[in-house]
Amino acid sequence: MDAYLKLARMAQFEIARTRFALGQWAQAIDLFNRIDLLELGAEDRETLRFYRAKSLVYVGERGKGLRAIDGFIAEYPNSSFNPELHYEKARAQISMKQMDQGRQTLTGLLEMGGVPQQNMTSEWVEWRRMSGNFLANYYFECW
Repeated sequence: MDAYLKLARMAQFEIARTRFALGQWAQAIDLFNRIDLLELGAEDRETLRFYRAKSLVYVGERGKGLRAIDGFIAEYPNSSFNPELHYEKARAQISMKQMDQGRQTLTGLLEMGGVPQQNMTSEWVEWRRMSGNFLANYYFECW
């Protein structure tokens, strides 16, 4: 029975991730919320919360998404998902007309703010590059 429940949980998790990948964020949020009620391992719970935070931002619930992102970063300060969430947080802030906060978040990412023990992983490097590009495009359009 335990093996069956574990397999069922994994199937639900993969279905939710598939909904996310297809851009069906509202359905993904609903599935992620239901899955969270089940018993998950620490790694799966971290992944679920990452996808749920991004889904909230993508579906247009930016305030809830920002709170979910901040909660995730506080709970998982060493997560490999953090650079991407910093980037998504900045984009959400800018789309909410919180320009100063968004630029500050992107600048913090560029300056390696939030990096656990100055860890220069490929995730941080790639998201730093994207942040720089985003800021460059933003300032180019403003001129």
